[in-house]
Amino acid sequence: MLEEKQREGKLVEGALAVLFDKNKMECTGYAAALADAFQETVYLVEWFHEDEDDSTVRLNAEGIIEIADPSNPSVFIPLRAAFRYMTQKPWSRFPLNLCKTVLLNPIIACLAGGRNKALASKAYEVMNEELADKNAGISIKAPLTVRDVKKEKLADMVKEFGGHAVVKVPYSNAGQGVYTITNDQEMKELLEDIDVAGGSYDNFIVQSLIGNFSWTSDTREGKFFHV
Repeated sequence: MLEEKQREGKLVEGALAVLFDKNKMECTGYAAALADAFQETVYLVEWFHEDEDDSTVRLNAEGIIEIADPSNPSVFIPLRAAFRYMTQKPWSRFPLNLCKTVLLNPIIACLAGGRNKALASKAYEVMNEELADKNAGISIKAPLTVRDVKKEKLADMVKEFGGHAVVKVPYSNAGQGVYTITNDQEMKELLEDIDVAGGSYDNFIVQSLIGNFSWTSDTREGKFFHV
């Protein structure tokens, strides 16, 4: 990928880095693998969605990502490429089309359904409709899913699932923004926590819960269980 960009004259001068907001140990492994592959220093940099200043990472006027030099934070190092491990709204930190630093794992992959739970659900639905039209005899099995549920409607929706359901923030990963609801106390805790974890979203996803007999969701297709 980088060699192709270099041949096309689209690879800027600079270092390599792993930019992350969770799972430091895992991301350290990515940085070490890149360092082995390219035989050079690879910087490991934390960058959170909540960070409002550009003291650690910034996008310069030319559209190149720069990171503060660990040994001299007043000096910024341009990046020719970066691997990102962003679990919370990466598009708020990386412009989709204006960034000249090559992202080894482009943001569009996540927006297209990799971590976008709402879009992934819609994709399964469309695929199943296409398969049904072709009488293919197969389908993608997924929990019953209701998209675009307002916060004030979450409790009512969970009741419709028999009091057992999974509530999800539309975009998140690494175990974040997923709530298993099996009783009223868990529902109460969800509504309190979601202001923090999902406060920047207006709509949420509710899915049927597939578990043991005592807390599996009731759906129009019956109860499902793990085998």
